[in-house]
Amino acid sequence: MDGVAEYRRSTFSVAYSKDSGTSGVAPPAAAAAPGLNAGFFPARRSTFATSGAAAASDARQLPYALSSSSQLQEKAKKAASLKRGGISIPKRVASQRGSSKKTGAYNVGSKSKIYDTPYFGSALGLSAPGASIPAALVPGAQDGRGAFSRSSMHLEPTTFAESTSQEFRIGSGAVTPPDSGSVTPTSSSASGPSTDDLLDVRAMQLFEQPAEGDDSLPDDQWLAHSEDRGFVRVHTSDGSYSGAERCTLSTTAGELADRIGSRWLFVCDSSGSVRRLSGMEKPLVLQAEKLKEMGYEGRRLQQYGHEAEAGHCIRFYDGKPAGSTREDQVYLPSLVHIKQRSWYNIWRRRYCCICGNRLFLYSNESGKGRPSKVEILTGARTVEFRDKKREHCLCLILQQEADAPMTSYLISFDSWSEHEQWTKLIPKLAKQKPKEVDLSHCSLEALPDVLLNDDNINVLNLTRNYIQSRPTKPQNMHNQPASMRSLRAMKDVKRPFLHSQVESSLPKSGWLDDLLRFRNLHSLTLADNHLMQVPVVLYEITSLRELNLAVNQIEEVPRGISNLRSLQVLHLHSNKLTDLPMDISKLPHLVSLSMGFNRFQEIPHAVHQIQNLKRLVIAGNPLGPLIWSQLGKIGNLEALDARLVPVMESLQDAMLTTKLAYIDLDNMGIKSLYLPPSGSITSMNCCHNKLSSLPMFYSSLTSILANCNRIEELRMQPKPTNLTRLLLSRNQLKELPEEVCDLQKLQVLDVSHNKLTRLPARVFWNMPSLKGIDASFNQLQTLPERIDRCFLERLNLHCNQLSELPVAFLMRATMIKALNLSSNRLTRLPPLGPAREIYHLEELALTDNHLNEQCFSTIAGYKRLKILHIAMNQLGQLPVRCIQELLDLRELTVSRNRLVQLPISSLAKLPELQRIMAHSNQITEIGDLRKIRRLKRLDLACNELGTIGHVTSILSSLNGLDLSANANLNFAAGLPTTLKGMPRAVIEEVPNAEEFLSTVGPHVDYHGLPSHGMWTHGSAEASGNRMRHCAAQVKVQNFRNGRDGLYGVFNGGQNAQIPHQLRVSMAGIVMEEFTGQQETGSGSKPLDYLKYAFLTAHSRLGGLSRKGGASLAIVHIYALSSPTSIAARRSGVPMYRLNVANTGHVQALLSREGKVVPLTKVHTTEDNAEERSRVARTGGFITPEGRVNGLLSATRVVGASFLNPYVIPDPYLHSIELMPSDEMLIIACAGLWLHVTHEEAVRVARTCTSASQAAKSLRDLAQAYGSQGIISIVVVFFNQAMLTGRGRSGSSGSFGGDVN
Repeated sequence: MDGVAEYRRSTFSVAYSKDSGTSGVAPPAAAAAPGLNAGFFPARRSTFATSGAAAASDARQLPYALSSSSQLQEKAKKAASLKRGGISIPKRVASQRGSSKKTGAYNVGSKSKIYDTPYFGSALGLSAPGASIPAALVPGAQDGRGAFSRSSMHLEPTTFAESTSQEFRIGSGAVTPPDSGSVTPTSSSASGPSTDDLLDVRAMQLFEQPAEGDDSLPDDQWLAHSEDRGFVRVHTSDGSYSGAERCTLSTTAGELADRIGSRWLFVCDSSGSVRRLSGMEKPLVLQAEKLKEMGYEGRRLQQYGHEAEAGHCIRFYDGKPAGSTREDQVYLPSLVHIKQRSWYNIWRRRYCCICGNRLFLYSNESGKGRPSKVEILTGARTVEFRDKKREHCLCLILQQEADAPMTSYLISFDSWSEHEQWTKLIPKLAKQKPKEVDLSHCSLEALPDVLLNDDNINVLNLTRNYIQSRPTKPQNMHNQPASMRSLRAMKDVKRPFLHSQVESSLPKSGWLDDLLRFRNLHSLTLADNHLMQVPVVLYEITSLRELNLAVNQIEEVPRGISNLRSLQVLHLHSNKLTDLPMDISKLPHLVSLSMGFNRFQEIPHAVHQIQNLKRLVIAGNPLGPLIWSQLGKIGNLEALDARLVPVMESLQDAMLTTKLAYIDLDNMGIKSLYLPPSGSITSMNCCHNKLSSLPMFYSSLTSILANCNRIEELRMQPKPTNLTRLLLSRNQLKELPEEVCDLQKLQVLDVSHNKLTRLPARVFWNMPSLKGIDASFNQLQTLPERIDRCFLERLNLHCNQLSELPVAFLMRATMIKALNLSSNRLTRLPPLGPAREIYHLEELALTDNHLNEQCFSTIAGYKRLKILHIAMNQLGQLPVRCIQELLDLRELTVSRNRLVQLPISSLAKLPELQRIMAHSNQITEIGDLRKIRRLKRLDLACNELGTIGHVTSILSSLNGLDLSANANLNFAAGLPTTLKGMPRAVIEEVPNAEEFLSTVGPHVDYHGLPSHGMWTHGSAEASGNRMRHCAAQVKVQNFRNGRDGLYGVFNGGQNAQIPHQLRVSMAGIVMEEFTGQQETGSGSKPLDYLKYAFLTAHSRLGGLSRKGGASLAIVHIYALSSPTSIAARRSGVPMYRLNVANTGHVQALLSREGKVVPLTKVHTTEDNAEERSRVARTGGFITPEGRVNGLLSATRVVGASFLNPYVIPDPYLHSIELMPSDEMLIIACAGLWLHVTHEEAVRVARTCTSASQAAKSLRDLAQAYGSQGIISIVVVFFNQAMLTGRGRSGSSGSFGGDVN
């Protein structure tokens, strides 16, 4: 343990210091390693070291008698490598150096172990250092055996400046660590035990009492005794030390606080929210519930608190942790010199503070009384200025509106840190509205007192705090906080003192009762405040117009809410409500009621009688089929949100009000739908149901969303002449009725992923409002010939069967800006006609067709073309003259063609060109790329390059370079030095390059050819329209024993730090968990190591997980020691198994003889009904956009701790045996799967000759299909000859040729 070894519980504490060179017994390491239960709490675990001779003389009082230093050293050596039950003991030693703070300390060598004196004194029954030791501490004091009188013993703590003295003072005597095995007592008394003996024995009796059960047992034995046992790790409020405490499910916070000598216990959840625990709450129960929600179980659940790195999911503190309340935004006080030009002539010393977006100025230096002035910081700005006599000066300019009068203050701070705090905080507060105060996510137990002096606050946001109503009377013993229980446990403290101690530690003001002081409060948000009931004091704030009590644990709304006569909006969603009081019907101005994601089984009768209710949210409730007849009684209802209400399979003759304009029926399981034609609905959402037909009910309809159904027929009776949006994606439509062309106001038509063989004849004729058509993923073979007055701007026709376009199509569809014709059967493009200057096309996708270079005669006519995707065609060359015409071209993708060279001289004439994707061609050499001045991304993988001499000249300006799979590549001498300055480079499947690139750095992704020949891999990535690439990959082809492989993809959404952190650590975590599971053997499920790898990775992210989360998939390929399949036994070669774990939207699949074998599940609110139910069950809610609590669409990610327990890191696990017929493994994020189907991905990848080519082809295909987000793909090709035992170890892992 780096100089300090410890052996506890089974003996008394023993410590020695290598720094001091002491071979005997030194004073104990009371501040022991955080992983052991001694921790930083001497009141619970610390003991006094005693001499070997003294121990031998009074062996009857000690658990063990150690008579020589050799025995002590032997015990110390054992303690240094102690591991109990496989639980690793952290090597960190709780020490603190260089401090001059007056605290009690043990001095061990040159290191001191510091203890806060209040802990130490509380344990001994002392109120301060140096106080007399009670007689109860001295063994035999009452029967005459004590060596010292009660009055002669007191403690004198040393200071840190005295750390080299190596002594602990007791009265006037001093105990000095010996230099040899024998110890001479410092006491002058020869008869009876020494001072050390007496104090040590009593300390053992006092401090080493069993916490739960037999405390002398090692941790593993104690833990195995009962499933109700576990560890709770408690941290100091400053976070510097931590210690693991043994607890059971019945251990209360009051008992634990007594044990460690603390007045209170605080708990911090993974989102950073902190609250005070009441005395009767059970810490281990809280921890177990939290961890079970995360996915922990069994032994790992019990051991959690013992681990030194534990605590990110839930953490306990002995006091309120520093910085937990965002103090710089809640309350920022300063004593400054200040003057205002209009009414201050000289500098004056004044107390100022910022609270919310208010600046409070006092007329004194103490900050007592009411502030003399309150300034609103909306629109404020700061300007630096210099003063000859003052330092750290700042000019604060206040001006809420452009034409409002301006007020300025000159402020001089005492320190530069205060100056910086104000400078950083004021610009943030300046963006808030003048009468709004945002104190959300601050873990407040009470409102700041100074804020109660402002009567001009209209909007107050207190989301995610812990503000409660003022207690009406002292709590009884069972409900008292930890401090009162701790104080009452001390017999020498009187009861009146107890009440004063508790009352002094609780806030004097700032309770919910004090909200009455805001006379003009219009909007109050108390969401996520752990409220068990609606505080009745809120009913007295009669000025409220909006009240938000969502995401709490409210089971009942008490009567009296009718007092809020001005209330217009009431949010009660995500609670535990089953009914509402009739008082709600007496709110005359209530127009919006949100009661979704509760436990209503029917709509409360009070809701029927709300006269002016216009918007009702009942989503996510287990309502019965009678809700439609009940809704008909709400006469003025205009908007209804009934998402995720599984009411019935058929919705017919619903009794809906005629005023209803918006209705959301998403995910209700409806098979048939019929609404009365007398209504006036303008917008309807019926996505994700089981509808087979969709009648148009109302002519007033403007928007219909019916994606993801089973619609085969579309009836246009009556005709919705006002329709602007018609979304019918992912259905089973075989044709569209001609009446669609009569919808003159239609702007967007989405019929993708259907079975259409043709489009309506007039769809390209005389539809002036139609701007976008998406007919991709159908079976279209031809397009309508008549094209006139076509105002389309976006047309998606990819993944169809078009062999040619109408002759006049490109000539007359002149307004199109984005045209996608990828994955068809086109062999040529029709001409444009003479009027080329009128064409507006900016994006053209022609990937995966049969086009040759003659198509460029048409493409060259689009002068404004910016993006051209023409990969996977039959281009033999790029026509020089045609390329030069595309002066606005920024991105050129010509991959997987037959190009031998690139026309560098022509490309150099394109001033905007930034990206060239030319992989998988036959390019042998590259010209001088320095002529392409703005080039940022270059992909030359899978070519026949022999040298890259010209490439090295522009490497410093590139953001990305890919040279993978160029077998004949000869690196230039200066390449490694140049690569060091690049953000990203990929060089995979290049032989003999490992030694050459070893000095480059980790940003170069290099992987040579695998030694075993079982598989090869390739990868591809793209940032899309993001400025940062928020994705990463792990590719370990020789994992564990050299025969395994580990591959994964991490997608962080908008966070780049988390995926890159996982890339660095994930392989090591999987190895650690796999090895640990192999060592423990029985009791674990085969895939538990992957599960806990995800949970461990989540925990090790620490505070980083509060900034975002990552979807990921990990695939572990390993050789089975005993093949289980018949084919494996017959082949006689090692058989492999794929173990897969994933969260979020990263998916993996296996291609087996061309058929898709899914390996993962998608964890999103849209695709997984089980996940939607789990989110609602844990208290979360899902917005109409499909986001959990309005933030993430994924329900399982690593990170995103601010959304626990609604979003968790517990992965889906799957295992499958690798068969000889398995061809490839594909792992990719949503950037691919949202645009490319599994079958399409396998079809394209099977036409590739290498894994690198397959990965890059899939990336290009996704971008050609319109993907603009992050793309990250890993492809693994399996060597089928090796799997069947017919190959040799050095053979290639790819299979080639076109696969039909």
